[in-house]
Amino acid sequence: MRESPESLILPFETEELYPTIILELCDNCKWSCSCLSTKDTIESCPVCKAAIRSHVPMTSEEVSRIEIDSERGMILQFSRRALVQ
Repeated sequence: MRESPESLILPFETEELYPTIILELCDNCKWSCSCLSTKDTIESCPVCKAAIRSHVPMTSEEVSRIEIDSERGMILQFSRRALVQ
């Protein structure tokens, strides 16, 4: 398995960190959003008002795709963006 490229980068002395993106999913109505800060996550779904319990941490290099299928339910696909050469 290939090591993630962002794990090889060390933060600057100013303790600058690369952003952690949080994919939030409502388990009740399947609403979702991406939060660019761990401080600004959403507590309850704006559609059905249920508590948001599913939080998927991602890096800035990851991409997610969400699909709703009538037979399988919710399908989540995760991949990495193409690396700039």
